Amino acid sequence: MTGLVIDGSGFEVLAGDERIGSRRSLGPADVELLAGLAGRYVRAVQARSDHGVLVELGRELYRWLDGDQGQLAALLEQADRPVVFEITGPRSPSEAGWAVLRAPFELLAAPGHRDGADPSPAEKFVHGVTLSSAGQAAVRRTHSNTSQNPLKGPHP
Repeated sequence: MTGLVIDGSGFEVLAGDERIGSRRSLGPADVELLAGLAGRYVRAVQARSDHGVLVELGRELYRWLDGDQGQLAALLEQADRPVVFEITGPRSPSEAGWAVLRAPFELLAAPGHRDGADPSPAEKFVHGVTLSSAGQAAVRRTHSNTSQNPLKGPHP
């Protein structure tokens, strides 16, 4: 699995079987930020905002997930292609867990992302939520172009 494993109070970032960085806790500021991003995403879609608004939301989410340890950048370096980013958690997530599950990860955009040169976020990812047989909620974001890293462009 590549992505996040969440529990009631935090999460780990994984690339395959390898944990990237240390476990991170989810505090009230994280919940507020993630809920705010989700709300702003809904409003941007409803207002039919331009692509730049969605890219900026994706950059904010990238910075949060990357954190001080550079966890997202490391995950992208180590992950197999195509990148399938999954978020798993308990069957009944906490408020913090729901904030992560509802965040618009399909918008992820690296800080150096160029607004006019990249397809819209909706063209790059498909997104769905499933419930596993083990009773865990899982969000799966799959990059739709197998020759590119969704956040960095073509890879060799």
